[in-house]
Amino acid sequence: DEGQTWEAISPDLTRHDPSRLGSSGGPITKDNTSVEYYGTVFAFAESPREKGVLWAGSDDGLVHVSRDAGKTWTSVTPREMPEWSLVSQIDPSPHQDGTAYLATTRYKLDDFRPYAWVTNDYGKSWRRITAGIPDNTFVRVVREDPVRRGLLYAGTETGAYVSFDDGGRWQPLRMALPGTTPGAVAASATPSPSPRAAARSSATRPEGSLPTAAGTAPETPAGTGPETLTPAATHEGELPVVPVTDLVVHGDDLVAATQGRSFWILDDLTPLRQMAAAIGGEDAHLFSPRPASRYLTPEAPPGTGKNPPAGAVVYYALRTEPGDKEEIALEVLDSAGHVVRRFTNREEKKDEGGAPSEGEDDDRDTSMKLLPAKAGLNRFVWDLRSPEATKFKGLILWAGGTRGPRVAPGTYQLRFTAAGRTLTEPLQVVGDPRAPTAAGDYQKQYDLLLEIRNKLTETHDAVRQIREVRDQVKTVADHAKAAGGDDAIAKAAESLGKSLTSVEEALYQTKNQSSQDPLNYPIRLNNKLSALAGVVASADGAPTASSYAVYEDVAGRIDAELAKLRKILDTDLASFNQLVREKSVPAVVVKKPAA
Repeated sequence: DEGQTWEAISPDLTRHDPSRLGSSGGPITKDNTSVEYYGTVFAFAESPREKGVLWAGSDDGLVHVSRDAGKTWTSVTPREMPEWSLVSQIDPSPHQDGTAYLATTRYKLDDFRPYAWVTNDYGKSWRRITAGIPDNTFVRVVREDPVRRGLLYAGTETGAYVSFDDGGRWQPLRMALPGTTPGAVAASATPSPSPRAAARSSATRPEGSLPTAAGTAPETPAGTGPETLTPAATHEGELPVVPVTDLVVHGDDLVAATQGRSFWILDDLTPLRQMAAAIGGEDAHLFSPRPASRYLTPEAPPGTGKNPPAGAVVYYALRTEPGDKEEIALEVLDSAGHVVRRFTNREEKKDEGGAPSEGEDDDRDTSMKLLPAKAGLNRFVWDLRSPEATKFKGLILWAGGTRGPRVAPGTYQLRFTAAGRTLTEPLQVVGDPRAPTAAGDYQKQYDLLLEIRNKLTETHDAVRQIREVRDQVKTVADHAKAAGGDDAIAKAAESLGKSLTSVEEALYQTKNQSSQDPLNYPIRLNNKLSALAGVVASADGAPTASSYAVYEDVAGRIDAELAKLRKILDTDLASFNQLVREKSVPAVVVKKPAA
């Protein structure tokens, strides 16, 4: 009844030694804060698999188990556990009946050694599981991963540890990703709140997690984990050397409570769950990604932490770093096998933009452009978007942008090519669970945004073409003038230039020189189109009838200007080129030195 009434379900499960209950420090200090008191059930847990199986541990070193909801209790204290150990935590296994993990401490007795145990028979026998944890690092908590059997996480006085073989061997679980060595257990971490974490502004969130394995690996018998996972060098956001007082797996994330250094969250345990020794011998490995959610990420208030990356987080491992001319590639394919997006480790020529666009919907750009290609574990984030529209030098937009639309929820395929191998994994893109939207509505939104993107690309390509042609016309006219010919070419060039500029000014506001200039000069057709994209993408759902009507209107006016441009290029430019040939304008003019 939610705590309204209680009933005792056990006898005293401690040593019941009243001599240990007095204030410490003698009559002068008289410390009665209860920090050192004994006689307390310090750890208590119910089996997630078996109803009525209860575990209890006391701060004076006793462990009990009940298999009948507390009617009877059996003392199952490990024989090798030193007396007066504080039972810090008990974690019943989510995978196997009768299995539980135990962490005890003795630092108050000047014993800083690690003590952790596992039983597979309801406490009849225990096995100590501390190999790999330094002798001066006591353990406060051991948790088993709820997805992969035998994958354990430990919180110690100096940080977090991980074991892939049910505690047979531990290694540091550090949070730093770039430049990890092959098989390194590491992931980047940074201060964190998120849309779901407004109330936890002190949290710290790792941006990645640490892999090496294929498949879901629901179970991992002892001895099948990675051979050695060398911690990577320290990086910004790495979990500091700090006491980890508790750990919990929430969904696919590992949350750590620390003593005095806030909460930390290790995002995406999927790679850890897939680690296997075999990966260390592969030239390239692509990990199966967890589902990626579409959601808008409005700008967080100042002082808040960092969200996990928005989009699909892809992990892959490389045995060696590719050579200077060696390309690795990651492609995203839709259900029909069409390439939606392609990324490589090669720098590509970028479209030149101008000042930042103002108000490009309410989503922050989290896209990555180049694939990391370091030896070891690499992480790449696809922002779930199709390629963006082309840009041109000096482009300034108001309340709009050029980013491509987010893809609709569905099943996609990742195709990773590296070290002479092509690897594939399915990727599930899901909608925002907070705002259920019909699949057909997502598709309608994507289709319209793709049309807008394509029309915007067509418009910007036209502006670039106008500028290139106009520059060439001016160069020819300058040559004709320098060669001393008549002014026919100059007049033709001036007329042609005005015609081109007329189309350009209809497509783009050429007076814009800074991001605030659109306040003074009316936006043109390209900006109206990009602003419409922001409206359509501002919420998940089918576009409104008004959005379709605006698109048809603006796209029709753009098409009219593009038709004018084609006529200018097909007719006026052809006439200009004919005139140039007739006048035999030299390609290069050598001017006489000034006197």
